[in-house]
Amino acid sequence: MEFKIETSELKYVIKLLSAAVVPSTTDGPGRILIAASQEGVLFLVNNNSVAIEYLSTTADVKTEGKTAIIFSKLQSFILPFNNWNDKFGSKETKFKIKQKGLEKSVFVYVDNVLEDGTNFDGELKLSIWDTYSIQRPKPFNKANFILNCGLMKSAVAKVLYAVNPDEVREYLQNVKVEFKDDVITFVGTNGVSLSEYEMPNLSSEKNNSFILKYDLMSALEKTLPLDDTQLFIEVTPNRIKAKFNDILIEGSQVIGREYPPHKTALSAFSDFLKLNKKSLLNVLVPAQGILDSDDHFRLTIEVKDGKLNLYNDNVKFKSSMDLAFDGDFVIDVNGQLVKKAIESIIDDEVLMKFSNATGVLIFDSANYENQKSLITPIRRR
Repeated sequence: MEFKIETSELKYVIKLLSAAVVPSTTDGPGRILIAASQEGVLFLVNNNSVAIEYLSTTADVKTEGKTAIIFSKLQSFILPFNNWNDKFGSKETKFKIKQKGLEKSVFVYVDNVLEDGTNFDGELKLSIWDTYSIQRPKPFNKANFILNCGLMKSAVAKVLYAVNPDEVREYLQNVKVEFKDDVITFVGTNGVSLSEYEMPNLSSEKNNSFILKYDLMSALEKTLPLDDTQLFIEVTPNRIKAKFNDILIEGSQVIGREYPPHKTALSAFSDFLKLNKKSLLNVLVPAQGILDSDDHFRLTIEVKDGKLNLYNDNVKFKSSMDLAFDGDFVIDVNGQLVKKAIESIIDDEVLMKFSNATGVLIFDSANYENQKSLITPIRRR
């Protein structure tokens, strides 16, 4: 196997595939499969939950072949090089398999020009590993529906923070995506907080729902471009394939499980306040390092005498702004979750919805009301 590829493209591939690599192992999930053919060069990683493959059609293939190497070693070698800018940096990287006696190795050669014009080329020798442990997904067949990459990326980011992939309860490890005639709803929960995001349904899928694995949704959130690139989705009995440009991502959906109902909880409030998002984050961010992990990151949110106060045993913030609310309200919640909930909302103004100290706290976009985040209270001391 021998081929050349632009270093800038190779760096993009490495960053892309890192979303599905397990760097702590040298087994299959920690390797990258590289296959050169006349069609181009295929780069593939598969952690046994999510697979990501990228096909470079611009690479210059001299000799066909296939190999597997340790991803983390290639990553640490390639990423520090600067992309070529017509004056300095690296233009191309060459891969070549060489044999010396009974030993076969992959050599990676990087041309490198420093800012002073000096050539300081790099060479890396890597051991070859078996390729059979890196299973390639079956080819993408036919899209069941098409989505927008940028909108999908934003939607996943708004709910993924509320999912706990290490939870024993399976539904708390995953994200529900529900299609209706005019809206697509994304839901994620860890049992303490819940996030729901709704966006217009412009696809051909009008009446269906899927429970998708956290690993798949995380890979999509990390790899999808934030633009209008089309995202082609193919649904098979237990797998989901997502294809955009020359990239294919495959992961699992959960079959035979019902996602817990949540709509009633999002309506469990009697009052609300409209608050400025930037002002809230200006208070919440400095408080993060003061929150006590042994006390569930407790933060008290209080409305008293028409003013908003946020505090715990060690820090306190008082607002001088008059609120349009008659009465007092106080609740203890996880301050880290409050920050994440507010950060996930794309709006200048947020609604804080509440009832009492034992009820839930709900944040939402004030102008769109399509980005609801629910946080359960901590028992007050």
